[in-house]
Amino acid sequence: MIKDIEICNHNRFTIMAKELGYNIFPLREGKPYNINIWGVRSSNQKAGKFDDLLCVFYYDENNELVFNKYKVTVDPSDLSLMNMKNKLGVAIIKPGQYNGSHILGFHKGQYEALVQKKPITVIRDFNRDAILDTQLNSYFNSHTFSKNGVVYTEYYDDENKLIFRDTTGIFGINIHRASAYHILESVGLYSEGCIVFQNPKEYIEFIDICKRGAKYYGNSYTLTVITEQQIYNSIYNRRSLPINKNSKYKHI
Repeated sequence: MIKDIEICNHNRFTIMAKELGYNIFPLREGKPYNINIWGVRSSNQKAGKFDDLLCVFYYDENNELVFNKYKVTVDPSDLSLMNMKNKLGVAIIKPGQYNGSHILGFHKGQYEALVQKKPITVIRDFNRDAILDTQLNSYFNSHTFSKNGVVYTEYYDDENKLIFRDTTGIFGINIHRASAYHILESVGLYSEGCIVFQNPKEYIEFIDICKRGAKYYGNSYTLTVITEQQIYNSIYNRRSLPINKNSKYKHI
């Protein structure tokens, strides 16, 4: 679990948006529900729990800032990692901002969800254990190639052993719930890389917010994923990612 959820707040995310060159969607022309969806991955690399946060913030009809925090997993479950179905590895969303990446639709045709519409970059974990391999500590060379419309980047150590793989494309990385009736403690088989809500009532609230936003801005949503460590790096001015000096912080 994230050690201090209070570090996830509008002021901190505004600062991080400046540092990372990301967008934050404000009140625009008096229209509310310009929704920001930020997933925060905890520093715990052991998979299987709802130990991440989904922060959803916007201005309401009274021009007041609303900042909701929901318990989710941003990662595949331990069972999905250990029972890998894709030979390239299990998908883990790579931190970044994915503009217009999702729309309201149906998860597996069953119930309303935010479904992936545009490409997202994922990290491929392929060693069949319950530990999330999300950090590339060092590498000596990389190789980027495209196959069937999907871009791959593979990283190798000094012994030319593959240690890390990125892929970009449409993978069905949706935002949905786990059980429709119960608050579960373990993710189980509910996630193979999607963002999954623990609490079904909170999920209903989230979908309702998204529908309200669609009335004003259309059926398009931007997903941003950051890590707990990135937040602490920002707080202590030790950034894990370089500032993009060529991009301006934008309200769009």
